[in-house]
Amino acid sequence: MPNYSTNTSGAVISKTFGSDTISNIEHPFTKLEYGPAGTATVVTDDNPLPVNVRLTNLPALAPTTDRIGAVLASDLVSVGTTTVAPKYAVINRSSTGNGTAVVAAVTAKKIRVLRFSFVHAGAVTVKWQSGTTDISGPMVFDAAGGMVEPFSPYGSFETAAGVALNLNLSATVQVGGTLQYVEI
Repeated sequence: MPNYSTNTSGAVISKTFGSDTISNIEHPFTKLEYGPAGTATVVTDDNPLPVNVRLTNLPALAPTTDRIGAVLASDLVSVGTTTVAPKYAVINRSSTGNGTAVVAAVTAKKIRVLRFSFVHAGAVTVKWQSGTTDISGPMVFDAAGGMVEPFSPYGSFETAAGVALNLNLSATVQVGGTLQYVEI
């Protein structure tokens, strides 16, 4: 509960202020007020501070190589100064090892994975590979379940240029899902 005190400076000026006692210390009590000059409307739960928000569209900046960023659109992803269309692949594996590539090699292009999800029918360890080189650590699953790697405009991992993207399985277990990627 606020206390009201009078602060007298000499015999000329007297001001009244509110304070709140917390742990035996007086803290100035301040209320937020608004209004035109000469008036004061106190902000309360029943009388909130009016706020006007003005949105301004900023012009798009031309892509350059001197800043790092991501431009999101439903149909394009910015990679450096180039925009590329995301592509999609189906994950459908059930044999041990690399098997058929999830995304086939593209001459002189890296495959950068933006997001993926999959479900697995039983215990299995999976690893993403650039050809036969691991580009993720082993992900161990004890029973049927799944995994979702959320969208990242920067990519979660990528292959070497001109190398296929593989999903290596440790067991003969059905693994199915989807993958979004760009060729860079």
